[in-house]
Amino acid sequence: MSEGDARDNILIVDDSPDNLRVLGEMLRARGYRVRTAVSGEHALESVRASLPDLILLDIRMPGMNGFDVCRTLKADPSLQNIPILFLSAVAGTDSKIEAFASGGVDYITKPFQAEEVLSRIDTHLTLSMLRTRLEEQVKERTAALVQSQEDLRSLASKLRRLGAHSLASEENERKRLARDLHDLVGQNLTVLGIAIQRLAAKCVTEEARSILDDAQTLLYETVERVHNVMSELRPPVLDDYGIASAIRWYAEQFAERTGLPITVEGVDLSGHLDANVETALYRVTQEAVTNIVRHAQASKADINVTSDQKAVRIVISDDGIGFDPDHIREPGSAGGWGHIGMRERIELIGGSLSIESARGRGTRVVMEVPL
Repeated sequence: MSEGDARDNILIVDDSPDNLRVLGEMLRARGYRVRTAVSGEHALESVRASLPDLILLDIRMPGMNGFDVCRTLKADPSLQNIPILFLSAVAGTDSKIEAFASGGVDYITKPFQAEEVLSRIDTHLTLSMLRTRLEEQVKERTAALVQSQEDLRSLASKLRRLGAHSLASEENERKRLARDLHDLVGQNLTVLGIAIQRLAAKCVTEEARSILDDAQTLLYETVERVHNVMSELRPPVLDDYGIASAIRWYAEQFAERTGLPITVEGVDLSGHLDANVETALYRVTQEAVTNIVRHAQASKADINVTSDQKAVRIVISDDGIGFDPDHIREPGSAGGWGHIGMRERIELIGGSLSIESARGRGTRVVMEVPL
């Protein structure tokens, strides 16, 4: 605080008129605004009427002494930050200890030196000003932090909605493609097969029959491939029989294609789950099993599907080489985006996903969705 700042007003509390006069003249000469009080009760009334920047407080006064005044002020949150300097003729250690214990910031013994009193006043006014500024900065930064957190929550909510919309659009597109393959390509292939059979019945040469037999074989292979593509896009078993049956079907198909033995255990879930829940569980299971073949170097895998009145739980484990889970938490790491996508799918339906692994000890993916 600069010397004699007109904003500083000081309350002097002393029952001695001479002390009030001497201190008042000394402080006014330095440019301070001065108020006085002749008792503890009078001081409290004055403080509550208008807050001073600093208080010079005597200890021995009739009625309420200085310690009681200080404790009363410090007990009030709106008054407790006012710096209080004790001025007393008592030089004993006990009085100083009690002065600081009651909340005083300094203790000056009488008779005092004017420059010492002014120097200490300047110091504590400066400290008070710095503390006030610091508190204001803390409030401003806290408010900014709260706003930033609110903005982040809002952004996260928007991203979740966008993710949910994107996944829903993806599934709808898969359904549309599967339906188009069935309704258009499938029907055309069926008509083509009938036409080939009719032609074969009318052929009279062995060469023509051979060409038609090759065409029919190619047609059957095409039908099988189209059927597999439709199943990959949207397996009918998921819509017809639910998640447990769909996982069993997928595990059989995947094991046949890749040679990886997959054991599926657990009970069929009673009734169907919500379509979004079943789709998310199925897609994450697909991703987890695909990751086993891509990265785990496993000799086998196990899938366990369980359910109770509270939650559906799917555990996918393998006996592969494992990895350090910390290395996949960043999107830029190998496999990072895949695991992030798996977790986001499950979180979008209100569930949780955890990945347990260690080098040389295999991997365990656990999905749990509350019912």
